[in-house]
Amino acid sequence: VAEREMRRGPVELSEDITDSDGPRGLSRWSRSWPCFMVGGTVLCLLSFVKAPVMSWRNSKTQQLLAVSKPDALIVATLPPLPLWAAAPTTLDNTTTTATVTTVPPPPEVTDNDAYCWLVTQSSGEEAGLVRAHYAKGRSVFSCKGWSVFTDMDVLVPLSEVTNIGTMRSKQGPWGSWYNTEVFLRAWDAMVAGGRYHHHPWTLKVDADTVFLPGRLRAHVGSLNPNDPWFFKNDGMLQAAIEVFSRAAVGLYAAKGRQVCTNAAVKAGQEDSFFDYCMHTLGVAPQADEHLLMSCGVPDRCRDHPFLAFHPFKDPALYDECISAARGSKEEQGKNMGLTGFCCLWGTDCYSCPANNRPKRNTWCGNSPQKCQMCGQRATWCQPPRKPVKCGDRRVLTLYHQTSPHICDLIIQSNFRVGKVGWCGGGIYFATDPQATNNKCIGPQSKKGCILQVRVDVGRTWFKGKFCNRSMLGEDVLAAGYDSVSFDPSDGQEYAVYQNSQILSIRKYGWWLPDAQVREAHWDVPGR
Repeated sequence: VAEREMRRGPVELSEDITDSDGPRGLSRWSRSWPCFMVGGTVLCLLSFVKAPVMSWRNSKTQQLLAVSKPDALIVATLPPLPLWAAAPTTLDNTTTTATVTTVPPPPEVTDNDAYCWLVTQSSGEEAGLVRAHYAKGRSVFSCKGWSVFTDMDVLVPLSEVTNIGTMRSKQGPWGSWYNTEVFLRAWDAMVAGGRYHHHPWTLKVDADTVFLPGRLRAHVGSLNPNDPWFFKNDGMLQAAIEVFSRAAVGLYAAKGRQVCTNAAVKAGQEDSFFDYCMHTLGVAPQADEHLLMSCGVPDRCRDHPFLAFHPFKDPALYDECISAARGSKEEQGKNMGLTGFCCLWGTDCYSCPANNRPKRNTWCGNSPQKCQMCGQRATWCQPPRKPVKCGDRRVLTLYHQTSPHICDLIIQSNFRVGKVGWCGGGIYFATDPQATNNKCIGPQSKKGCILQVRVDVGRTWFKGKFCNRSMLGEDVLAAGYDSVSFDPSDGQEYAVYQNSQILSIRKYGWWLPDAQVREAHWDVPGR
């Protein structure tokens, strides 16, 4: 009623006030409050000191204490958005003005129909970053719906937070945190809140992730949010940004706690757990190589196809990244057409003789299907994967298989450079998880656990099928290279000769279809 009346102009709210001399035989008196509607908030000018002021905001009533000076304007402690400036108001020939510093609003985002949430501690650098996001209306606060889960009831200046208890987690290797229990409580609170029902997509975003919701539509495309979907980058769910359809969250809400019970996965990182859980629930994964740029260099934020950029813990670098991202121009998607070439015969794709590569306008060179019809030794060769340029680094996500016990040792203490190998003593990787089954051969090889490894391959020396088995890391460096790539007839491999080139390691999910460990094939041609 008060909000409706405020739209008509100033009104007065009256209240009978009982002093300390009140109903117990003492005096009783009354007073009036002239009130105004400003920015959705009722502001009242007091004529006495002792009374409380009632402020209506978001349909909630707050008790505000009056200041000791009579006739003063009482302004509720409100978040800085929306921003407003109250006009001077006169009461008993006294004018009082409320002054609020205004900050230019962030660029308006219209294509942002998503529910976004994050988890943060209530103190420290992370909380400071979240406060800056709120003040500038960016990150999750630029989505149509948002929530913040923390370990306190209040996180000034945020208008609303949800307390889910302690954020204490055990720190793991390679900058990871064993934080599944914290995020299980966050998911419980998110599901109980029910806001995800009102938006087609739900996104969990880390505080140090630069995220642009206006780009979401280009990634979800024509996918139906009422079907269960979740997005993957580099083969697995990545903690920096997690995208789920409304139906996927609904499936978890219905039976996630009952079905996703593996204790070993639950004891680790939250992104691994929810990757396992979504697969267990039957949620369909959607691969998106442009979902996340994990580089931490502001210049890479100009890559318009990416939805998010990570990590940017430093506020200045975060601002620089988001400025670069907003200033980048959208590029039309280029149709790369047919890539690769047909090799009629040769030792491998790297060393296929030029006269055995039919031109694209010939029958054999026209397509992979026709190439296969041009002889038993004909094969269609794809160009090698290009690493991501990240400052001075050239980064690839690669895979290595060994035993579960050695997996744990490697995660804790990094790889050790081997003494023997196809290209000498080094650390060897396949380009995809399935390929590790054929690469992991020989009496010294172990099987049972696949590692996903981000490697700085630097400048790569492409050697083809044949390689010097006695080559040393010094020989590679002396030739001006940082890594070697070769194909011994069963797929491309990479070798590095210093474990300082290993940037991160995590276990590749055993629950994933392409992670199934198989017996090695010993009859590899040429070995």
